[in-house]
Amino acid sequence: MRLMNNVRRVCIAVILTTVGGLFSVPRTLIAQVEGKDQDSKGQVVLSKLFPPVFPPLARQAMVFGDVHLKVSIRPDGSINSVEVIDGSPVFREAVLESARKSQFDCKDCGPSDLVERTFTYSFQPSSDQKAPDSSCCLEEQGPLDNATTVRVSQSDDRITITPPARCICSPEYLGTLLDRRMRLIAGNNALDCGRVKIDGDPKASLKCAHQAIKNKRAFVLRLDSFGIDSFLSDGFAGDGSGNVYSVAFDSLGYGPSRGVKIMDNGHDAVQICPKPVRIRKEVSSKGAFMGYHCTPQI
Repeated sequence: MRLMNNVRRVCIAVILTTVGGLFSVPRTLIAQVEGKDQDSKGQVVLSKLFPPVFPPLARQAMVFGDVHLKVSIRPDGSINSVEVIDGSPVFREAVLESARKSQFDCKDCGPSDLVERTFTYSFQPSSDQKAPDSSCCLEEQGPLDNATTVRVSQSDDRITITPPARCICSPEYLGTLLDRRMRLIAGNNALDCGRVKIDGDPKASLKCAHQAIKNKRAFVLRLDSFGIDSFLSDGFAGDGSGNVYSVAFDSLGYGPSRGVKIMDNGHDAVQICPKPVRIRKEVSSKGAFMGYHCTPQI
């Protein structure tokens, strides 16, 4: 009985080995098949780039860096989806707009493939950036025209965006732009109501300004403060005819704003105060200091 069982076991083992050999597939053949499957999936090619805008606020604030963006393309080259993976939020809309308006090809794509590819938008400073210079800092450089001044280059999946060289000035020097702008409005003989430095007491200076407004006398007043990441000043200048102008200063600069003139290399925001004029400290509902503003007197 034991002998018969051993013979049976041997026969079964031989049969299984033979059958297994018939149905086994060499590893090299499996790898070849898998490789063909992977190769059969198409590749996304950026055939025509829509030039991205270098956001004016990022240029003025000297913000640079890379943004990685993933696109999903259909077989006919149309866009299925666009997604920002990472990068500074200040560049998000510019990158999305560029990708959505660009043209893509899907090479060797199957009829039902959705092929993804990651592109890098690299916002870089100019290699020939100007050194700090007083005449450069005081120069009116005009609006930031992306179409005629920003350089865009593409190398495969990397797009590099570079603005033209612009003047770089220290926050301490930039403050003179505000003083200069107020003097241009009020005149060299205007009453100087003083400069209230950070944590200084503004009562005397505000009283001086309100008296000058009442008497329609030309005056200048400056009140300094700190922003989240920049140096700020709220300036006021009366031209002697009853008009008072708010001249807000930011060391990082301002972007375009409706109804406000952005001047002095983007660092001064000038607008006329509504009448009757009253300069007051503004505080948010949570008690946060919001600067000084001119509002109609109640």
